[in-house]
Amino acid sequence: MEREDVVASIIGVLVAVCMGLLALGPVVYVYKNGFAAIRPGKEDGAKNWAEDSAADLKREADVERQITELGLRQRYTVVPFFEGSRQTLYTLRDFATVEARLAAQFAKSDQYERFNYGRCIGDLCDIRAGDDPKAMEGVLNEWVVAYPNSYRARLVRGRFHVDYAWVYRGGSLARDVSASSFEGFHRHLELAEADLTAARDMEPSDPNASVSMISIAMGRGEPDARVMDHYSKAIAVDPLNFMARLRLLTARLPQWGGSWEEVDAIMAESARSSAAFPMLGLMEREGARLMRTRSEKHKDALDSEDVKRRWVEPYLAQLKVSPGAPLLETNAAFYAAEGGDYALAETYFRKLGDTYYEGNGSFEHVLEYNNYRGYVYAFMANAMAPGDERSVRIKEALDLAPNHYYTNYIYGMELFDKGDHAGSKPYMEKSRDVYPGYVWSTCRLAEIAEKAGQRDEAVRLARAVFDLEPEQIQMDHAQAIIDRNR
Repeated sequence: MEREDVVASIIGVLVAVCMGLLALGPVVYVYKNGFAAIRPGKEDGAKNWAEDSAADLKREADVERQITELGLRQRYTVVPFFEGSRQTLYTLRDFATVEARLAAQFAKSDQYERFNYGRCIGDLCDIRAGDDPKAMEGVLNEWVVAYPNSYRARLVRGRFHVDYAWVYRGGSLARDVSASSFEGFHRHLELAEADLTAARDMEPSDPNASVSMISIAMGRGEPDARVMDHYSKAIAVDPLNFMARLRLLTARLPQWGGSWEEVDAIMAESARSSAAFPMLGLMEREGARLMRTRSEKHKDALDSEDVKRRWVEPYLAQLKVSPGAPLLETNAAFYAAEGGDYALAETYFRKLGDTYYEGNGSFEHVLEYNNYRGYVYAFMANAMAPGDERSVRIKEALDLAPNHYYTNYIYGMELFDKGDHAGSKPYMEKSRDVYPGYVWSTCRLAEIAEKAGQRDEAVRLARAVFDLEPEQIQMDHAQAIIDRNR
């Protein structure tokens, strides 16, 4: 082979090798860094939170519109949670009043009030839709400066920093979170740890700093011994602490390195301990929400009537220990209604009347509360014997919840049974429009058309019933209308 040919062959081989290495470059990069490394862009937790917050505000605006239309702000006397201390802190900057209220709540020895104290701390530091975390941080810094010897100021600010850390972290998988988001996440965890450590040192008998430090240990991926150390410190000073168990329950989920068996063990321990503190029975509800991904069985159980019916039990049990506690009665009314115990729900709804106890949430929840109240009143009225009192109760339910499918249906049936078919029609139409899946509304509209001599319309509506997943009694009802009007 000539020298030129040898050189050409060598060059050809080198070019081939280089091209091969270039082709393998992405493969090597993926091998070293994982597929996530070549994804365009990473998730920005703070940006995502801002977008989610904007969406939540839009939803809340829609709820507020409905609240205004129904006149609920005029109807209800609202009792704000913790005397409206969140506004006292962030709007009025009245640190002295907040300090005094927290001190008074912490001084109560009753276990239910200790539970509420933790909720008061949470109410003051939660970052909600529409909040400006930077502005909140500024107010909390002012509080700490104004009260340098207050462990409460550091406790609230520490809890706030934990929440703020998760604003940066977001809910994406770790591999999908941007470096800047992780930087903010860890920075706020450091600030939280400093405040919470100081708060715990200043007041070792308050378990809430240790409870929040469980979240810090989880966020950093620290050894399980660190999680258990914080948990043990919280339980040592408050053996029946609810939030410590809930945080540990979360830490034991498989996605955090735990197992379903460990989750089951915490649920079982909480159930046993609920004999001493009934509110621990709520762990069943919280656990059901966390375990929805465990299996289809667990997902279905979350929405089952049997499970929902049990969710009222902790409130009823606690009311025996703390009789007349209005927030317990509010929750008892709501969850009894959700679980289908309408007689019990009506008892509490009527006792509370037009007074609404917020809980540590917002007034927007009153819309759902009010709809349940109207539904319960309509259901109970419908079970009464015909007469003036029944008619008054049915109208009361409609006036209370005029946009609810069931209040409109029952009022429409009241008119239908009295022979006022034309008067009944708009209420049945509204019932159907609000909730097309409520089959009886469409059945009654078919009957109304039949009685008006509109045979084709009656048949059309009756046939529409079969597209609505009807029960057998409704299918038989619709089929009879079709047969009569063919």
